[in-house]
Amino acid sequence: MVPADLRVVDPSRLQVDESALTGESVPVGKTSEPLNDDVPLAERENMLYKGTYLTRGTAIAVVVATGPDTKLGQISALLQETGEKKTPLQEKLDELGQKLVPLLLVVEG
Repeated sequence: MVPADLRVVDPSRLQVDESALTGESVPVGKTSEPLNDDVPLAERENMLYKGTYLTRGTAIAVVVATGPDTKLGQISALLQETGEKKTPLQEKLDELGQKLVPLLLVVEG
């Protein structure tokens, strides 16, 4: 497993399973070629990302981000920001519970 976000300097038959980040179902090859700044995450062939798995080959790479600064860390932070939203069913059940509690208190009393 890749422990941090890395820029590939010298790959040797390198392939990576990035399904955790991109949804790709097959491993992708990596190169050390420079890319433009506006290349989408799934097409960044010169980067390795924390939480992905090497499936083949070796590489020399330079660490560019660790911990919460990695792409995986950024995704985790975004998920925490969104919070927990109730489903329509949960909202209806809450409404029903609020109506039933007073009724049950009257019946119990």
